[in-house]
Amino acid sequence: MTDLVLLLLIDGLLAAGLGVAVGLFFGLKREISRLSLRRRRGDETLAQSLDQLKRELDGLRAGAAEFDRRLRELPPPVADREMDPVHRAQVLRMHRRGERPEQIAAALGLPLGEVDLLLKLYRISNAA
Repeated sequence: MTDLVLLLLIDGLLAAGLGVAVGLFFGLKREISRLSLRRRRGDETLAQSLDQLKRELDGLRAGAAEFDRRLRELPPPVADREMDPVHRAQVLRMHRRGERPEQIAAALGLPLGEVDLLLKLYRISNAA
């Protein structure tokens, strides 16, 4: 009788082990299916993002080509003319007479920035 109980106990344990193995098998199969579906959805999202980036890149390339075309249509930049010595002398003379840079620029038809720069350089050279 003990042999029979022992055999039944072993058979029960084997059946339980087989049940656990089958349960694990189906659980893993379900997990693999879930992960596979998740990966496919991720692949689709990635493909959509890649398509959108390609469209945006094409738009940027078209914009850059248009920019280059319009840039080539523009006339070449003209080099700034240098302030001639006569104007320099006039600016300094008017400054010594007490005229403001705005008045000097307007009277001589020079940009205010050039007049300001010349006066700053004059002050620096006199301070040294």
